[in-house]
Amino acid sequence: MTGGAALRFAALAVLASCAKAGTPAAPAQSTTCATDAECQAGLRCDASRKRCVCTGDASCGAGKFCNAFTGACVDSVPGCHSDADCPSAQFCSAASRSCEARRGFCAPCLGDEECGGGGRYCVAHPQAPALGRFCGAPCNAAGGCDQSGLACLDASGGHKQCLPASGSCTGSGACTPDSGAPCQADAGCNDALQVCDQTLGRCVAKARTCASGQSCDPQTLKCVAACATDGDCSSASLRCIAGSCVQAAPCAADADCQSGRVCLKPAGATEGQCGPGCAGDADCGLGALCSGGDHPACVPGCRADADCALNERCGSSGQCEGCSAASCSACQATAACPVMDECANGACVAQDLSAWCGAGDCAGASMQPCTVAGAAGTCLPAFFGDCSRTACPHGSTCASIGGQRLCTFTVCAKTCADDSACAPRGMGCDTFGANGEFRACFPNEPAGIDACARAR
Repeated sequence: MTGGAALRFAALAVLASCAKAGTPAAPAQSTTCATDAECQAGLRCDASRKRCVCTGDASCGAGKFCNAFTGACVDSVPGCHSDADCPSAQFCSAASRSCEARRGFCAPCLGDEECGGGGRYCVAHPQAPALGRFCGAPCNAAGGCDQSGLACLDASGGHKQCLPASGSCTGSGACTPDSGAPCQADAGCNDALQVCDQTLGRCVAKARTCASGQSCDPQTLKCVAACATDGDCSSASLRCIAGSCVQAAPCAADADCQSGRVCLKPAGATEGQCGPGCAGDADCGLGALCSGGDHPACVPGCRADADCALNERCGSSGQCEGCSAASCSACQATAACPVMDECANGACVAQDLSAWCGAGDCAGASMQPCTVAGAAGTCLPAFFGDCSRTACPHGSTCASIGGQRLCTFTVCAKTCADDSACAPRGMGCDTFGANGEFRACFPNEPAGIDACARAR
């Protein structure tokens, strides 16, 4: 089966007249689709899965969340739900349900929440809208911009933003300054545009666009001669660190910082910068806990599985752990497992597909009661792969369905009341029949229908 082959899921109703004639019937309208028009308002038709899927929490209605793995609206999802669940320098990505670093000025973005608020919006440059959207900066009270080379422009979405005066962010010549924040790893920079220089123990720009002997001035976003002393910097609030002018709030110990803030020092250094602490574990990302009295900081660790990523568990050492064996996959939920696996006792376990999509005692009939692996079900036809030019694999047969030639086989699908009865990832409890009289577990992802076909 090729990746370009059309996959069709059998959310079907076999009409009485067609059943008597012994020929396959066209699918009845349910969760399967060919166009967006066949889906409920707010949902779209996934072209590869031929299934209506949600596009975000807003498309699911009040009290529901969009599962990014399956595209289904569900009552709850693991991970973050809003920016309030993340540390101040991060936002909650609706796509991955994880906290991610906010984007810097002129960084590519998809939504306003990525740019940090405070009047910063994700906008398209009015002179180059086709190049995508980037994080802008707020205009000042006089309707101008404090940094040279920028102009207060009418950007997309009705927002006024400071953007490069000529050209877009991609061709403006604006450089990315080093933040200079103390760090031990990239994650400590809390900025997608910064990485941790292990030698310096400080965050530096990931994209080094300035020539040798130059650095990026954080005030003008232009390449200038590298500094040698603090006096070489363009502002008294900047300090010269490793040839770059960076914003600095010097400290020698946590006590030098306000309550709730900590002194972040490079390894071996006697002086550092005051940075935000944490108010609780909820302020720390996955795999980290809040520790430290009046000057708390996020440190690696966990108290429960919920503190770790979905493909990790909280080990006896108090640290998030995955599986050490290549054949093992740690998990907290089935959504983190491969298609047709189930999360059981903290590990992804392959399922016996004959119990989920075996033929049972169907003998080719459709929409009839059946039994598979001792469980009651309904005989349903499954369609996949164009067979107009090639033979059907895995013992399936070629049939004419809705004007197409598709491979088909019959499965005994277990009766279900809701998705919780359909254990493996890639299976869902769907409604079938002309009047919705059947509910059965059936593959709702392309890899699921492919696995069922191969298991025959």
